[in-house]
Amino acid sequence: MGAVENLLERSTRIQLLDGSTQELDQYSRDLILQSLRDMSLSALRCLGFAYSDVPSDFATYDGNEDHPAHQQLLNPSNYSSIESNLVFVGFVGLRDPPRKEVRQAIADCRTAGIRVMVITGDNKSTAEAICREIGVFEADEDISSRSLTGKEFMDVQDQKNHLRQTGGLLFSRAEPKHKQEIVRLLKEDGEVVAMTGDGVNDAPALKLADIGVAMGISGTEVAKEAADMVLADDNFSTIVAAVGEGRSIYNNMKAFIRYMISSNIGEVASIFLTAALGIPEGMIPVQLLWVNLVTDGPPATALGFNPPDKDIMKKPPRRSDDSLITPWILFRYMVIGMYVGVATVGVFIIWFTHSSFMGIDLSQDGHSLVSYSQLAHWDQCSSWEGFKISPFTKGSQTFSFDSKHPHFPSRCWWPLKCSIP
Repeated sequence: MGAVENLLERSTRIQLLDGSTQELDQYSRDLILQSLRDMSLSALRCLGFAYSDVPSDFATYDGNEDHPAHQQLLNPSNYSSIESNLVFVGFVGLRDPPRKEVRQAIADCRTAGIRVMVITGDNKSTAEAICREIGVFEADEDISSRSLTGKEFMDVQDQKNHLRQTGGLLFSRAEPKHKQEIVRLLKEDGEVVAMTGDGVNDAPALKLADIGVAMGISGTEVAKEAADMVLADDNFSTIVAAVGEGRSIYNNMKAFIRYMISSNIGEVASIFLTAALGIPEGMIPVQLLWVNLVTDGPPATALGFNPPDKDIMKKPPRRSDDSLITPWILFRYMVIGMYVGVATVGVFIIWFTHSSFMGIDLSQDGHSLVSYSQLAHWDQCSSWEGFKISPFTKGSQTFSFDSKHPHFPSRCWWPLKCSIP
């Protein structure tokens, strides 16, 4: 039981309807191959059947390791001679219809800049018919240069150039070594390779790929162990949905980091500028704690739960070596943070030195105005000459100073509060 073409190469006789056998001539071979092509073009997977008489060397073989025939079985190179002179019985066509959502999933991959390559052990005609059915190739598209068997691909002079072709690619009658070679060449060319498979022969390629995806329902245990991810529903569209979800998580992570870095740079810049200018600290420790716990944390966390963009799968994929924070992005974060810091310190200075700004009355609470020079020397308030303070109002309360101390006393605490000695 196996591929029809391979069985025909090893068969010398054919069994007829009445059970008798006769020599398998060229006419019979051509007739069988024509029927195979017709069934394959209908997207049927064909499986051939043949048998042979037990060779004389194996007539008494019962699995005993001491038997001479056992040594022949240990050497795979003997299989072709053992499985020879077969009697061809016939073949059947199996229909395995693709899921209805696969075609749309492949179209989404194409929009997202993801190339889909089909590597299968099926007959070439069958594989081509299935690929046209699921949208890898168009119905009337010429795919002579993009559909090769595994052996034909290994004979290609420039294999990497063949893999660089745009659009889908098909590799039929592929053996495990062919799958490994394709994955290896793609990785050498800088591609991020996701390989799907379910059989034992897929395990080496699954292990070699950047992301090995095994089938959770129909997959073998060997494939699951070799893979990085196991699909619980064996559905290709689930992989496409996971790509969209991964892109959304990455974008939300970038938004979270951008907000946190820029806001923290703003806090650092405001503290640094007040110290450099010699003015009082714009934010006391309690205010800094409030900013970090209330105005930084919750908004940044909310950014991490943003729903995915509607065009998330229409954007090209990023390169695998792209940094989360590049020098240019860090520069942008610094500019945003410095802008916030400068704006905070600027508003802080304007509030104490101007009664109004851009049409906004800043002296409604009755606080005393000072010059920038006085603000920059706030720790020398006891030496200020001719400075008087007006009552400081806050809501319905009014704070005034003792009439015996019309000026700032020797010990001052910012902003504009005095401790009377």
